[in-house]
Amino acid sequence: MDSSQSSDPKTAVGEVANAWWQLRQNDDGVPASPDPVMSAIGMQIVGTLASTVHLQLKEKIIEFEASIGDDEVGLRVVGLGQSLQIHLQNVSFRNPSLLIFDGRDQSGMPVTLVQHVTQTNLVFVPVPKSKPDGPKTRIGFCMPNTDPPSN
Repeated sequence: MDSSQSSDPKTAVGEVANAWWQLRQNDDGVPASPDPVMSAIGMQIVGTLASTVHLQLKEKIIEFEASIGDDEVGLRVVGLGQSLQIHLQNVSFRNPSLLIFDGRDQSGMPVTLVQHVTQTNLVFVPVPKSKPDGPKTRIGFCMPNTDPPSN
């Protein structure tokens, strides 16, 4: 995502609507009449922008994190006949459709999971703190063009 694009879903709605109306202008620059079917499709696209899903995931993770006491947030992903558990450290996105989950696997190796928003099926699980004597690690929620937190 370049710096001219917004990571705010409300702004993204406006950007998509503006781009759609620019495409719908007649050759003389006069906007064409509204098309309810295309408007509905445009709203579906905005609803599945990675930035929108990122905000929804952030809310669910914060809610889950508050319910698990001293444990930290883990992520279990099942697919292709395998199961992977990630000690979650960061969640970021790239519009229009990628969600990025960074963390460590059960052996402590760094892992990055990249998923399309339409393929995202996650199970949040409590995992023991990565540093038993240290403070609870909070999940980072990085916006595009920012560096993930270093742990």
